[in-house]
Amino acid sequence: MDSDESPQARGTQMRPSRHEQLRDLAYIEKRKFWMILDDALELYVTQTYGKQYKRK
Repeated sequence: MDSDESPQARGTQMRPSRHEQLRDLAYIEKRKFWMILDDALELYVTQTYGKQYKRK
C-alpha cells in the first residue's frame, strides 16, 4: 500500500490502493470482498477481546 496516498471519503475510509488490493484478493480467493472483510473483523475482535467473541 502506498502510504503517501490520502484517504478519500467513499463510504469506507480506506485508501484507494487498499480497495484495489481487496478486489484482487477476492478474485484470487474466489470469494466476495465482504467475506474477506468479515473474516478480518472476526480475527481482529478475537485477538483484541478474546475467543468468547468468536462467531459460532
